[in-house]
Amino acid sequence: MEKPSFKSKMYRLFIRMTGIKTKIQKEFKSGDFNKAHQAADIPTKVKKQCDIVHSASATAGSAWELKKKGANPKRYLFFLHGGGFVYNITKFDWNFLNKLIQHTHVGIVVPDYPLAPTHNDQDVFDMLVPQYSALLDSVGSENVILVGFSAGGGIALSLAQYAHEQQLQQPSEIILLSPLLDATLQNPDIQNIDKYDPYLDVKGLKLAVSAYATGTEADDYKISPIFGSLEGLAPIHLFMGTHEVLLPDAREFVAMAEEKSFPIKYHEYNQMYHAWIFLNMPEAKDVFNKLVNILK
Repeated sequence: MEKPSFKSKMYRLFIRMTGIKTKIQKEFKSGDFNKAHQAADIPTKVKKQCDIVHSASATAGSAWELKKKGANPKRYLFFLHGGGFVYNITKFDWNFLNKLIQHTHVGIVVPDYPLAPTHNDQDVFDMLVPQYSALLDSVGSENVILVGFSAGGGIALSLAQYAHEQQLQQPSEIILLSPLLDATLQNPDIQNIDKYDPYLDVKGLKLAVSAYATGTEADDYKISPIFGSLEGLAPIHLFMGTHEVLLPDAREFVAMAEEKSFPIKYHEYNQMYHAWIFLNMPEAKDVFNKLVNILK
């Protein structure tokens, strides 16, 4: 296994100093989620390089569509951001998506899905399913790639499982970036990694899951897709770091998929922690290059 880069070590130190690991716990203690639920402003550079449309409807909620200036993309990503079910999209997401657009010329639909504790999993699916179906109808399932990061990665896989259950078409591929696959967080190996992950906090994540999964058991596939079926799903690409608390469940999921001869490609990065893929470091650049190759 390659040693982590110097930049990754510096970012780790900085993240620890910001105290972000306990952020979710603090949000629930204060009870004020107004700031957490606000989407980050789209950076000026992204606005200059992309055509952006923000649409809203009474039945399917709101979403952003991004594409390269003057382009008419054939293929689209349906991107579900992370945030532990509580936080909205960040500037890091916007910059990351813009880089993908500029290097691959794909278009991207970004649902502004409802967040906990104001909303729950049923609210999210009530919004995402019509948006996903509309994109399939617009460009064809062969031109749709389902992508999700962290909590959004878990939702993305759950959405694919739900689509198969409801006889909706699958995307051409599914890309999962550090996904939350088992929201029960019962894997005993998680506690061993918690001290190494400077970003995700198990206690805070459990609070967020409880707020998100009201009326639904945490081991339901809509909350924890590791308990769902792989039957009929599109091929999966999964990226994970060994210092992410979500690692044990990712490894378990990959083992399950390989045992069933399901088409999955797993990319694991030594000593990488949650949200590292958005940072300016060699390991993140490697992930980005792999994504570009997948999308081209």
